Amino acid sequence: MLVFGRYSRCWRITRGCLRVLRRTLLTERFAMDEEWAARRQTLDTLALGGDYEWIAAVQKKFVGGGIASAVDVDAAVCAAEEKDQLEDLIDLVYRLRHTRNTADTLPSTEYALLRSMLRHDAMHWLFKILADPINYGVFLNEHSACLAIDHLLKAKNFAGAAKVASVVMQQEILTCELLNILSIYAALRWLDLPPEQRVFDASVQPTVAAEEEVNEEEMRTMKFAYLKNAHFDDHFDILDAERLVGKTLLWMVERTSLESNLIRSIQAVGALFFEKFDLLSQLLLGEPLMPAAVDFCRTELQRRVTSAGEESDTKYEQLLEKVEKCSRLETSKSLWSAVEEHLRRIQMEEEKQLIDTQRNLFKEWANRRTALIGAQVSILPSCCFSQISHGSHWNSQINPVRWGRK
Repeated sequence: MLVFGRYSRCWRITRGCLRVLRRTLLTERFAMDEEWAARRQTLDTLALGGDYEWIAAVQKKFVGGGIASAVDVDAAVCAAEEKDQLEDLIDLVYRLRHTRNTADTLPSTEYALLRSMLRHDAMHWLFKILADPINYGVFLNEHSACLAIDHLLKAKNFAGAAKVASVVMQQEILTCELLNILSIYAALRWLDLPPEQRVFDASVQPTVAAEEEVNEEEMRTMKFAYLKNAHFDDHFDILDAERLVGKTLLWMVERTSLESNLIRSIQAVGALFFEKFDLLSQLLLGEPLMPAAVDFCRTELQRRVTSAGEESDTKYEQLLEKVEKCSRLETSKSLWSAVEEHLRRIQMEEEKQLIDTQRNLFKEWANRRTALIGAQVSILPSCCFSQISHGSHWNSQINPVRWGRK
C-alpha cells in the first residue's frame, strides 16, 4: 500500500485491481463500528425473533388505530441492518411521532436511524428527516453529527456537509470542540465553491410537503395546526444558504481553541455572509487578518456591487474601502486548510473524548431498553390474562412479538 501525505487517501492493489480509497477527516476508529455492533448481543437476549418479523409485528400495532410503545420502535430500529428495511423504520418513527407515546422516544432510536441512513448512503432521507423535525422528531447528537459531516465530506458533497453543520448550529450543539471544528471546515469548503454552486438545492434542503389527509386507520390521538412564528426569528426561519452558513461560522468559531487571528478571519467571512456589517467593519479595521479572508471578502463584495448594478447599496462600497485598508498577516494558507491543520493537532484527544462519551451512552441505552422491556412484560398478565386460558400460554405471549403487546 502506498500512502501519500498524512491522510487516508491511498492506492491499494488487490488481485491486480487498482483501487482509490477516498480521503477522510476522521479516523476509522471514530465510527465505533465494533461497539455499535455489540448492541445485537443485548437485543438477541430479548428474543425478538428475526429483524423483519419484529418490524412487521410493530407495524401491526399501528394498524386500526393501535399504538406501539417507544421501546417497541426502538428495538426495531436498533436491530435492523438491511437497506430494504430503512423505509419501514422511517415509517415507524413517523407513526410514533404522531402518537401520545412520542414523548417517550428514546435517543437510541434517533441515533440508530441516522446510522442506518449513513450506512446505506440514503442522503435523500437524511435531509428530508432533518428538514422536518415536527413530523419525524429525529435530532443529531455530537457523534452522529460528526459521522454525517465526515460521510458527506468524503463524498465531496460540500453543500450537504455545510447543511448538516447549519442544522447543528440551529440545534445549538456547541460544546463539542471536534464537532465545531468539523462544522467550520465544512462551511468553509462550501464557501470556497464558485458563487453559482453556493446553494442548498432541494437535495439538501427539501421543502416540507403539506400533510395529506390522514387515513382513519392511522388516526392520531392529538393534532394541532402548525403555528408559524409571528415574526422572523433569524434562526430557525433562515432559509438562505449563505446566511445559514455565515451564522454557523460566527456561532461556532467563538467556541473553539483556534488561534485568535484565524478566529477573527473566519468571523469576518461569517459576518459578511450573515450580513452583520457593523461587526465586519470592526474586524476589517482591527488586528491583521489572514490574506485568504481579506481576498475572499473583497471578491464577494465586488460581486455584490456588480450584480446590484445601479441599485448597488453604498454599504458594499464602503466595506470595500475598508477591505483595502485592512492589515494582513504573513501567510498564504487558505482558511479551510488552516482549520484542517488545527483539526489534525487536536484530533486524537478530541476523538477519544467523544468516543468515551458515546460508549457510555451505548451502555445507558442498552440498560434503559432492557428495563423498559422488563416493565412492559411485567404488565402483560394484568392486561392480557383475561384473554389467555391458562399460564401455559405465557411463553407464547412473551416470545417473540408479545412483550410490546397492549
